[in-house]
Amino acid sequence: MNRRRFLAKGFSFSPVLISPACGEKTDQATSAPPFDFSTSRGMNMIDLCGPAWYPPEKFLENEFKLLADQGFNHVRLLVDSFYFTSKDQPHKFDTVRAEKIDHGIALARKHGLHTTLAFFAVPGFSVHQQNQSPSLWDDPGLQKTFASFWEIFAERYREIPPTELSFNLLNESPWDLSEKKYTALMRLALDAIRAISKDRPVIIDGLKAGREPLKSFLSEPHLIQSAHFYEPFELTHYQADWLSDSARYPPAKVWPLPRIPHHLFGRKQEHHSPLTLKGDFSSCSELTLHLGEVLLSEKHPLTLSLTGIETSSIALTPQPSWKKENEIPEHDLIQYWADTTVTLPVPKNDGILKLRVTTGDRLNFRNLTLGNHRLMPSSREWCPQPSPLNFSLSEGFKTVKFYDKNWIKSELARTWKPCLEVGQPVVVQEFGCNHLLPHDTAISYLRDCRAAFEELNLGWTFYSNTGTLGVLRSPRKNGSLDPALLKVLSK
Repeated sequence: MNRRRFLAKGFSFSPVLISPACGEKTDQATSAPPFDFSTSRGMNMIDLCGPAWYPPEKFLENEFKLLADQGFNHVRLLVDSFYFTSKDQPHKFDTVRAEKIDHGIALARKHGLHTTLAFFAVPGFSVHQQNQSPSLWDDPGLQKTFASFWEIFAERYREIPPTELSFNLLNESPWDLSEKKYTALMRLALDAIRAISKDRPVIIDGLKAGREPLKSFLSEPHLIQSAHFYEPFELTHYQADWLSDSARYPPAKVWPLPRIPHHLFGRKQEHHSPLTLKGDFSSCSELTLHLGEVLLSEKHPLTLSLTGIETSSIALTPQPSWKKENEIPEHDLIQYWADTTVTLPVPKNDGILKLRVTTGDRLNFRNLTLGNHRLMPSSREWCPQPSPLNFSLSEGFKTVKFYDKNWIKSELARTWKPCLEVGQPVVVQEFGCNHLLPHDTAISYLRDCRAAFEELNLGWTFYSNTGTLGVLRSPRKNGSLDPALLKVLSK
């Protein structure tokens, strides 16, 4: 059976074609160069991201005009399928409701902005409702529906040149989804689009919510891979009220940020390493560690040691005040939230102390105290402790390693190396920071993000025009434009 007819079977729609500008060729195979995603300077427009989320739930022309005037060349329209399906039949395409999307694309074209149409939520999955039943990732009927929606949009906008419109198949796949399941669904939608628009640029978010490239798509023509960059997560999501555990995050609110992860891993873990302190400890009698999460069991007891020339140790055992939060039977571990302090005597040393988990799985710490000085970790990054920390009684703790522009650049270059080596375009389709992050910190962080992206020849699309990370209707400015933040992103 013809693929297009097979996918559309059972889905009623009437194509609505948004005509090219007067005098423009309608043949997609024109000599015009494609949109260069490495030059993307874009904005996520999230007005149709979810029903009743962002009144008045329509795209505003003054924002498109402002972006064009400020040197932006790209908008990503994130849409919930609620806005293009029937209210009563969420699997049925509604041509009238989809006119809001037509309007957004028309506004972008009017002001010379390339548009990426992106699905934020579809039947069976959204990043905010990941564990739906039935699931998009396992239900063949939902997968056929998903591909048919892209077939309909490909048909609906078939006459818009690929220089002006691209499709982003789905926003942020689940962190634990297998590459096999993910690529199978993306291939189904991609083939549906290609049957109609063989040159349409298609963007696919990387694995793990845009954190890793898809190697199976490296040689795909007219395909762009999408990175989502919110690192360090503790800084970009500072006091994020939509995350249930954000209050437990290290209090990261300065930039550059000292690179001090809060994990200590056991010997069998890939990232096992000590937290090394260098200095004069002659006036310090004890080290106090405020514990956060601890993973252990009777079969896997956990021992914490402080080593100099000699060693002092403490065996951790669950206390009545510890909150049991999760059992991990495959590793025979129990996860506790301890939220308590333990103290280790400072052993004889030659100016070097090493704090480590000597037996057991792992823990994280909320702070560490020596003398009158307290060390606050800065991130939940899973990595070896990156460098020794210097300590003095007069100045406290100091590090020579930071999260900064160079760190952003090295992380992206390492992660997206497979794409960059073969010349496949990569666009950072989301980056930004919560409005509760101190404003000066946000400005410094976003400035370094932009510089790092552009030095790597990566395009970018800021998140977002409105909402808790917004800049055009910013909660930082009581719903008004944040001119200082916009300046960082403008030409």
